[in-house]
Amino acid sequence: MWGGDLGLAVTTRTTFTSEWLIVAAAFALGSPVSGSALMAGYGVGRAALVATGPLLLRGQDEVAMLDGILADADAWHRFHACLLVIVAALVAALSFG
Repeated sequence: MWGGDLGLAVTTRTTFTSEWLIVAAAFALGSPVSGSALMAGYGVGRAALVATGPLLLRGQDEVAMLDGILADADAWHRFHACLLVIVAALVAALSFG
């Protein structure tokens, strides 16, 4: 049941905004089938990242490197915001032609 609740996307508190962008894009598509396919693809992509993470970080050097990258959270937040604006513009352009 918990996985199904997470899959709804709107009943779970998330700390990132990309999920809400995907929900908005699913509504903008105007088709339940297309929206479901988009949400399913997003879910599969997130699951793939979780599943492959341990394979990518095999040694302590790589873990320390990742910790260093993630330490600059402000830069990542700005980068994420820029990407969200770009994707929102693309979705708007495709939706409103």
